[in-house]
Amino acid sequence: MFINKILKGRIKQVHLVGIGGIGMSGIARVLMAEGFLVSGSDLYENNEINILKNLGARIFIAHRAENINNADVLVYSSAINLDNIEILEAKKANIPVIQRAVMLAELMRLRCGIAISGAHGKTTTTSMIGYLMYKADLDPTVVIGGVVNKFDSNAIIGKSQFMVAEADESDGSFLHLSPSIAVITNIDREHLDYYQGGIEEVLEKFRLFLKLVPFYGLIVACIDDENIKKILANINRRVITYGFDISANYSARNLIYEGFSTSFDLYINQEFIRTITISMAGKHNVLNALAAIIVLEEVGIKTLNLLESLKSFDGVKRRFSLVSSNNNFTIIDDYAHHPTEIKAILQTAKNCFLNRKIHVLFQPHRFSRTRDLLDDFANCFADCDSLIISDIYAASEEPIFGINSKMLAKNVTKFSNKNAVYGASLDESIQKMVDLVQKNDVILTLGAGNITSAGSKINDLLSSKF
Repeated sequence: MFINKILKGRIKQVHLVGIGGIGMSGIARVLMAEGFLVSGSDLYENNEINILKNLGARIFIAHRAENINNADVLVYSSAINLDNIEILEAKKANIPVIQRAVMLAELMRLRCGIAISGAHGKTTTTSMIGYLMYKADLDPTVVIGGVVNKFDSNAIIGKSQFMVAEADESDGSFLHLSPSIAVITNIDREHLDYYQGGIEEVLEKFRLFLKLVPFYGLIVACIDDENIKKILANINRRVITYGFDISANYSARNLIYEGFSTSFDLYINQEFIRTITISMAGKHNVLNALAAIIVLEEVGIKTLNLLESLKSFDGVKRRFSLVSSNNNFTIIDDYAHHPTEIKAILQTAKNCFLNRKIHVLFQPHRFSRTRDLLDDFANCFADCDSLIISDIYAASEEPIFGINSKMLAKNVTKFSNKNAVYGASLDESIQKMVDLVQKNDVILTLGAGNITSAGSKINDLLSSKF
């Protein structure tokens, strides 16, 4: 593999705290492929943990000091607090303690690294690039923050020089990376619990990230995004732009929506190339496809050789995923938890399901995000016919006084034309949704928490109702 075999022999076992996370479990798989012994801990079992167990990882449920026995290095995710007992024990024992992004940077160091950054669209863009490279026999290693439908996995283990991964800006740790190619999809007011300086601090961190690209590398940037335009002016690197703006180097025009597929005309430097079809719905996925096309061109694969692979890629789990569809109702599940993402998903649903009522069950994610983006949440649900808001999914945060879903529902009702209903617990919210739905309606379950379980429950209840 790519890590120096002599030096690697000094470090045999890597312990990952929060190993069941979608990003951490992907790194665990790469480490195991590199020949390391992998152990890890998490609070609950899940599918990713079961996969790692089957691959030979040693997994502990619950965090304990003794879990790190025999570990030569400890890796922790951004979801883990620094007062975690395993981290404290590792420091006491002089075991190196590093962030997930630092480990990702080390794995990428000796490869041609392709890092996908941005507030939204990272997972789908990373997955698409990885899939296209795989189909083009480039044999990449890919670490993804979601499960790719085609692989039913959050990691692809390859043997070539290429490594594709998401660049997580949530805690600034993406500044540890040094990619040869950096994609930036958009910049938004997100993770404001970390970025106390607001959007200006976010812009500065992305500016620093792009400067990590070497002189021989490439920045692939969505020129439609006003925040990206602001930081590109001070970046002295080779840049290829994409977007719907006709000034983009790679632009998409004349979009046509047909079910869960989208077609568009591809223009490169104002010249029409051909019409392309992707098996995903939505304008945002057209932008993701443009970014992927540019990256593949950069590594030597021509667009005309990508057409079948682009059409066969059908996305990532929890990204406009079909839960159920029949003559009586349709249920879609999506990870959207930020106002910008919610707007995009509802616009996509309107294009896919013409003349059908669209009902949303939304689970807010984090008290801090609800507080920081309260006004944006109040105005992002315009394209749905009804809205039920369940209790906030805390994601390890402590409650913030005065910030709750009942208040959010009142705020949405006050400042938009939607009568938002507070649903309380997830089970109560599900029942309210079932009572509301009529034949031929569409239900969207949105959020980054445990709301993904709601779709199957709604399906069972509606099947009985109709």
